[in-house]
Amino acid sequence: MIKLRFDVDYPYDSRTKSYLSIALGIKKRRGMDYLKNARVIAKMVNESSKEVMAYWFFTPYTIPDEKLLELLNPVKHEVALHIANNPYQEWKILENETNRTVKYYTIHGTERLIAQLLW
Repeated sequence: MIKLRFDVDYPYDSRTKSYLSIALGIKKRRGMDYLKNARVIAKMVNESSKEVMAYWFFTPYTIPDEKLLELLNPVKHEVALHIANNPYQEWKILENETNRTVKYYTIHGTERLIAQLLW
């Protein structure tokens, strides 16, 4: 089996915009298409003839939209949490927003000074 891990960390394709939105606590509006690449990858996983399991780690700022959730079937995809600040609260938010049981988590890295200030 091929196991893939995807960290969906930032809500914008620009790190500067992402840093600002996270620092100011602004969540991405649903109408904006920041999950386009994730949907492409999810389709590739679904169409693969190989045995594949993809683990998707979302932060509170990158919760999947309905289009992506439709592609993340539980047979080949696992929705997981990439903890930013408050593990319990973020866990519950992700479960409520996705209507899935979250079984896996990681802690967002804070190696760099800017990341330490943001997260």
